[in-house]
Amino acid sequence: MTLQEGEGATACLAGFIRDTRFGDLPPEVVHDTRRIICDSIACAVGGTSLDAGKIVVEMAKALGGPPESSIMANGGKVSPASAAFANCYLGNVLDADETLLNSSHHAVCAVFPALAFAESLGLDGKELITAVAVGYDIGARIGLSFVGARVTDSGSIEFGRRHRAGHGWITFAAMAAAGKALNLDGRQLANAFGIAGFSSPIASNQRWGQLVAGKNMGKYAPYSFMGFNGVVAAQMAQKGFTADPAFLDGDLGYWKLMGAQEYEWQILLGDLGKKWWIPETSIKPFASGRFSHHSLSLFRNILRDQNLRAEEIENVVVKTFSRAASPWFSGVSEPQTQIDMQFSIPLALAAAAYGLELTPDWQSQERLKDRRLSEFARRVRVETDPSAYKVMAEEIKKERRFRRIPTEVAVSARGRVYRARSDYAWGDPWTKETRMTDEQLKDKFRGFCSRLLRSDKIEGALEALYGLEKVKNVATELVPLVS
Repeated sequence: MTLQEGEGATACLAGFIRDTRFGDLPPEVVHDTRRIICDSIACAVGGTSLDAGKIVVEMAKALGGPPESSIMANGGKVSPASAAFANCYLGNVLDADETLLNSSHHAVCAVFPALAFAESLGLDGKELITAVAVGYDIGARIGLSFVGARVTDSGSIEFGRRHRAGHGWITFAAMAAAGKALNLDGRQLANAFGIAGFSSPIASNQRWGQLVAGKNMGKYAPYSFMGFNGVVAAQMAQKGFTADPAFLDGDLGYWKLMGAQEYEWQILLGDLGKKWWIPETSIKPFASGRFSHHSLSLFRNILRDQNLRAEEIENVVVKTFSRAASPWFSGVSEPQTQIDMQFSIPLALAAAAYGLELTPDWQSQERLKDRRLSEFARRVRVETDPSAYKVMAEEIKKERRFRRIPTEVAVSARGRVYRARSDYAWGDPWTKETRMTDEQLKDKFRGFCSRLLRSDKIEGALEALYGLEKVKNVATELVPLVS
């Protein structure tokens, strides 16, 4: 195998999935995988409150199949593929799911295929953790291998090179997690890669990303179908269906077929089984798009420290990098849809100003029509900060990705200007101050689930999730608490 040309890449990754055991996972990977499972379930339970979530649940029931796997917070049981169809979408619909290195999120497509089979096959907690950890790492490696940004000769940052290839690679996370849970052998897994790649979606995010207001339920990637296709790919391979067993390999591999201009084989294959990507993921405390979290964290701190009320605030100026300052993320003060609420820094700050917790409730139809939020949002201005580029360009030159997003928030109130600045948002794992603690994550779980699950079920689920390696049967000891 040569890393430069990706020769044997598919077989290498298939062997990694096949051979990895719970005992191979470092303690911090086990711990962070438990946290990601907990967070993904919270997001999916909360996602059932949105209109889009309800439609997808009904569709999953219509797809049906043998009643082996549960739909979150619903009680309905369907086939593993249909459960993944519902739960992967529910986990993403609020846009409260994790984010890997400020680029994309794929945890739900590792968690829910693995959970579907853990329930249907009666697997234990260790087997669930292993399947999720492996699925997450496969997804991370393939996704990060698409070059996401580069510094041009003029010194500016060119974003979106990964996004030209879309998010279809998330299908592989679902396939890998399902394949591990099903205990597929190397040949079956290689074929499953071929089936998953063949059925992965197009780069629809490019078209969806042109919308400023009126953002639709499809969002930037079809999580339902990526979860569904990943499960079906693993099941078909298990039954003996053959496909291209070298789909990721070489010059005409998956990356080229998806239109990527550059690909990094070292990220895909380097330190496989030694370097795990799940500790690099940021957990979102708020049901809001990733690039709102930096300004939200700073704004909430100012409100708390100065004891400010919304009525006292004359205006808010946010300075950040260009993508967050673009109309796509900062141009909506009059939302037309629930999805619009997720991608508006002004609306998110407005909700915080009025003391709303950014749980699923803030994306309700009631809040969509809340004139207070729209009026406050018009007092918020988001600007591009050229100095942020210098910091981000440093990291991109070194690693082709970035952890820091320098952001400043200035609040004018009481005849003064209150300022705060940070490179990281609450939930980022790279500093002690911003990493979300286990107790804070448990509070997120409670806040996202409180409308749909009884308090005794919530506490029971948290106990099971944080002691997951002791769970003997996921189907009887965990799933009933969240479905």
